[in-house]
Amino acid sequence: MNSCINGASEMVNVLAFSVIAILFNRILMKIGGSDGVASLTIILYAQELFGGLFRGYINGISSVVSYNLGRGDKERLSKLFCISIWTLGIAGIVVTVLSYLAGGAIVDFFAKNNAQVETIALYGFRIVATSFLMMAYNVFASGWFTALNDGKTSAILSFCRTVIFMIAPVLILPGIFGMDGVWMSITAGEVLSILMSIFYFRKYRNMWSVKV
Repeated sequence: MNSCINGASEMVNVLAFSVIAILFNRILMKIGGSDGVASLTIILYAQELFGGLFRGYINGISSVVSYNLGRGDKERLSKLFCISIWTLGIAGIVVTVLSYLAGGAIVDFFAKNNAQVETIALYGFRIVATSFLMMAYNVFASGWFTALNDGKTSAILSFCRTVIFMIAPVLILPGIFGMDGVWMSITAGEVLSILMSIFYFRKYRNMWSVKV
């Protein structure tokens, strides 16, 4: 039972993706028609491609985190946390730069022979790319607390990031900025999420930090 609860955040991620995709599609269909919806699909695929790097990292170190938690070795946990912050920061910056440099090639791979969709998707992708550094830390935050056997905090972070902090902006920003507001809402959601991640890192740092 405890294992199921600890994995609640991963369940939330899977369920939320479908719900959010439907909501975004309905809003984009009204604003940009089928080309807008096609552009969103391309952007979400590209986002998942880069997001997989961050999820792969936290999945890779989860067993090490859990092992040292069980040993009560806060010194190693603290080092792991610091290394992760630096590693993800560098990775997030690299991914953001690559998104701008190779964004055209990525979009063209999905939108060949459709110049209109390619133009919309590339423009939107470059707005969304501003969120990749924050996404790295937000994905890490949820996975970090799961590895620390704190499924409740992990689920709260995941639910807020993938549901609340996505729904609120996308219901507000498109009414102000039009289609740009749809792309901006993804970045806005990550901004709100990283503020919450920082809050929980500070609140529970005694779980891994040797300097409280």
